[in-house]
Amino acid sequence: MNLDELVVHTKVNRFQQNNFTRKRMRGEETPLSERGKAIQTARQIFLSSGCCILPDVLPIAFVEDCHKQATEDLESLQETMRQTKSKAIATSNVHLLTATQRVDFAEMIARDGNRLDVRYNLDSLVPTELIHHPVVYPLMRELLGSNVILLYAGVMWAMKSEESQKWHADGGHLFAEDDHHSPPHCINVFYPLVDLSKENGATQVQLGTHRRDCDKESVATLPLQVDAGGAILFDYR
Repeated sequence: MNLDELVVHTKVNRFQQNNFTRKRMRGEETPLSERGKAIQTARQIFLSSGCCILPDVLPIAFVEDCHKQATEDLESLQETMRQTKSKAIATSNVHLLTATQRVDFAEMIARDGNRLDVRYNLDSLVPTELIHHPVVYPLMRELLGSNVILLYAGVMWAMKSEESQKWHADGGHLFAEDDHHSPPHCINVFYPLVDLSKENGATQVQLGTHRRDCDKESVATLPLQVDAGGAILFDYR
């Protein structure tokens, strides 16, 4: 499988709920529209490969506003970090100094590969319209069932670095003792605020490794490349 086979074009780049979304939320049947067919295609790709890419699902003006706010928030946190480190040195607070050196705070945590996981000011950065996106949300319901719950939201910054992110799964299978492959129970959704490419370190995935029956000796490895305003979904496993 190549990158193009993970891409599903939905022709949606707005937030307004449509009849398809509202009816599915009420549990009513809806004829398969063009958008509904795209959602079903994305569902099948996701279940087989463990991920899918939806280009152009957010208005570019909204993406630019989010990027601006995220940048301002990061700069504010970094300034607070510098002040906190100076205070820790001045007061000989070893524990606080260690936390600043490790970047280990509720609002910002350092990850491997020189990444920063920011969890700050999210009420304004993650609006309800983004969570209940007219394509992404129905797709999540198709994959997870009707009772979809948001567990976590944040902004991930990948800084320039020669260090690569370590290969990992974000979590394990729901039932460790079960030898059979189970449907997805947790899904990551990324909305890139910049264009993702090989040059700036797009996340790589090994297709199909979310499945217990995957032949790990013959998996394809691909970078998840998409322009700002798209969405990337991948299985938590």
